[in-house]
Formats: sequence, structure tokens, C-alpha cells
Amino acid sequence: MKRASFAGEGRNLSARGQIFRKPCLLLTDDQPANIEALYRILAPDHQVLMATSGEKALSICRENPPDAVLLDVTMPDMDGFQVIRHLKADPLTADIPVLFVTARDDAEAEALGLALGAVDFIVKPFNAAVVRARVRNHIELASARALLDATLDATADGIAVTDLQGDLVTCNQRFSRLMNAPSPALEAGGRPLAGAFDADLQPLMEVGSLSEEDAPKAFELRDGRVLQRHRMALRMHGQVTGHVLNLRDVTELRQAQATLDTKNAELQQLLSALQTAQEDERRRIALDIHDELQQKLAAIRMELGLQTPQALSSAPDGFDVSQQLAKVDRLVAEVIDATRRIVMDLRPQILDDLGLAAALDEMLSRFAKRMGLDFELEIIGDTSRSDAGFMPIATCLYRIAQESLNNVHKHAGASFVHLCLDLSTPGRVTLSVHDDGKGIRPEDRGKRSAFGLSGMEERVRALGGSLAVCVAAGGGTTVRATVPGGVPVSP
Repeated sequence: MKRASFAGEGRNLSARGQIFRKPCLLLTDDQPANIEALYRILAPDHQVLMATSGEKALSICRENPPDAVLLDVTMPDMDGFQVIRHLKADPLTADIPVLFVTARDDAEAEALGLALGAVDFIVKPFNAAVVRARVRNHIELASARALLDATLDATADGIAVTDLQGDLVTCNQRFSRLMNAPSPALEAGGRPLAGAFDADLQPLMEVGSLSEEDAPKAFELRDGRVLQRHRMALRMHGQVTGHVLNLRDVTELRQAQATLDTKNAELQQLLSALQTAQEDERRRIALDIHDELQQKLAAIRMELGLQTPQALSSAPDGFDVSQQLAKVDRLVAEVIDATRRIVMDLRPQILDDLGLAAALDEMLSRFAKRMGLDFELEIIGDTSRSDAGFMPIATCLYRIAQESLNNVHKHAGASFVHLCLDLSTPGRVTLSVHDDGKGIRPEDRGKRSAFGLSGMEERVRALGGSLAVCVAAGGGTTVRATVPGGVPVSP
């Protein structure tokens, strides 16, 4: 929709929001007396410019476009019909309302003037009140149309009007851009063309048998865009005369929705994996308590039962109480050790007291002793950092190491484990756990939840880091976690 200037555009508003600048008129006539007569009628309510030739009128319209032009038909050199042709041919002046004011009282001249784009044809002599009313109405109509066009062109949606056959009647600039058609391609003699669009876009113009309104429909285009179309019937005088199309580019919205759906699915998987991990951890703790605490405590109770006066009175000759007490002492020590290990699995106090390196050393030593395998712990860089800001990093990497060693125990069948903590790189901490086991089978590499990898990835991602799992061709697996932090980056 072409943009026209409207009365008061860019001016201050009154308290009620109404534009109070007087509309500007250009009076064009080769007879100064005629201009003077119109001036007396219109000057009280308008700013008035004057021109006594067609050339002068065109110059004024280009330099300072008025809100309306009152134009005589019969003038020397360039008559009114030539003037309006030049005005309508120039995009800067095409939307200025033109009212012919002439003594020619013939239907042929009036029809030609209206056909050339004039909005009114006032015949001399005229009535002053009628002239004022017609000028006011046409300025208000042009202002309303310009304001509507500006509003439609400012909207993010493409808006178009078609006839009943689906041929394009008019559209705003956004519609042209969405349809990949430049504005000049949409106009021929001031009327938009329906065939200006690619075949890929033609379905957007189909109107079918719509009588009132249809639901929004999405169209996926070959260029990757997704346009949503909403159609409504255009009613004039109670009859459906065409359709109004509303186009909206929902490509980014669809992409955002797809990303959100993916993230929601990942979140559901993580929640499911978390619940599974929690149940597995509860089951493991329950088994540890049963196998290592409950049974040992039952054995201690049984041994202590042998030390009662009744049991001692019936004990066979040579019964050695000291041996029984030594056995009880050993069982108590095993209970204490098992309790300490369970507590360490839940939350290692050494991590808070001595830091990450000491906690990893204690965990790896305990793991290797229990599993009967060889190990090596490599610490690179300064391990003295233990401030509160580093604690989330330390906890994350400790749990990564714990889960990795758990995988070694369950799946690897390894005989050697190498754990490396690298604190030497500015702004980054890296933990790697390598074993010489059988590695992860190709068919199992997609089962990330089975190895706790999804949980490890989520821990690392929460700190802005990354997790990599490498499987060597000859066997063995390396889990490498990298998170921001560690040695501060030098300025």
C-alpha cells in the first residue's frame, strides 16, 4: 500500500490526541481573482499556498507537498489535466488529493478529470459552504487512508485483499516481501497483479469456497520458511466481495517450538534417568547395608551371644575367649570400614576438608584395593584452590570420576585405571579417566543412560562444560570432562 503524507503528520498533538496544525492547500489558477475568491473561503481554516501556472504548482508539490490541491482545468501552457497526470506519475505526489475547480460544466471534462485521479469536480460559480465541506471531507478521507496505509505497512504481518477469484487487489509492503515480490512487480497502472508470485507461493493465494473465515493454516516453502495464512471474507454492503489474507512468518517460532520440544524430550529422558539412577543408588546402598553391615552386625551379635555366662558355663574345655573377642573386634572394624565407604559414596567429607585432588586419591585407592587392580593418579597444576566458587566444579568432577569408576567395575573388566586431573590450563579444568578394559561395544554406544553418560553430560553442561567418551580400537575407554574454571585467565 502506497504511503501518503497526511494532514498534521509529524506535528504536535493536542491533549485529546487530535492534530491541530491547519491543513495546507495549494490553489492553482491562472486568474488571480479566482485564487483570491477561494482564499477568502478557505484561509480561516487552512494554510494556503498559491500558484498561477501548472509548472509552479508542480514545483510546490514536489518541494512542500500540500494536503490537497484545488486546480483549474483551463490554463495556458499546461492545463489542469496535464498537471494531474504529472502529479499522479510521481510517487512523491501521487497521493495528494486533487479537486478540480473550473467553469467548464460538461460531463466529458468531469469524467476525464475523475478518470485521471481527481477526487472531486467543483463547477464555478460555487457555494462557499459546499466548497469548505468538500475540501474538509477529502482531506480527512486522505488523512485516514494515509494513516491506515502507514499502519498496515508498519505491521509485522503481510496483509492483502483479493477478489472472489483470488486475484490480488492490493497489499501492504510486508506482504510483498513475504511473497518475494518487489513492490513494482505488484503494480501495473496502479493495480496489483495476481501473477507476480512464484509457483511455490501460489497456494497461499487460493481462496476456495470460503464464505466467512477459516482457521490459520501453515505452508512450508521450498526456501525453508513457514508462512501461516489466515483468511477472512471481505464484506461490502452485506455481500462477500473478496477475501482478506493475513500472512505471518512463523519460521523462527516453529524452530523455537521444535527446539523446545527437543529440550523437553531431553529433560524427560534426564528425569527418567535421574529417577532410575536414584533407584539404583538406593538399591546399591540397601545391598551394601545388607551385605556389609547387617550380616556383620548379625555375626557380631552371634559372637557376643557366645560370651554370656550361660554360654561360657557350657563351653567345651579349651574354649579361648580372647580369640572370640578378637573375631568380634575384626567384625567391628569391617563394619566401621563399610560404614565409612557408604558415607563416602553419599558425600565425601574429604572433598570439603582437603579438596578435590585428595578426594580423588582416596576414592581411587579405595576402589583399586576393593577391585584388585592397578591404578595411577596424575595431578597437573596447582591443587591448593578450595574456595567456595571452585566447590561446584570439584563436586561435578568428583561425581564424574565416581560414575566412571562405577562403569569400570560393572562393564569394563579392566586391570588398570589411569585418572588425570589437569588444573594447569587457564580458565579450564579437565578430568580424564582411562581404563584398559574391553570398551563399549558399538551397538551399546547409543545407550547413554545405561552407562550414566546422560547424567554426567548434564552435570558438565550445567557448568558450561563438555563431556567426551573415546573408545580405542584395541579396547579401553577414556572419559574426559572439561569445565570452565581452575587457574584464572591472565588479563
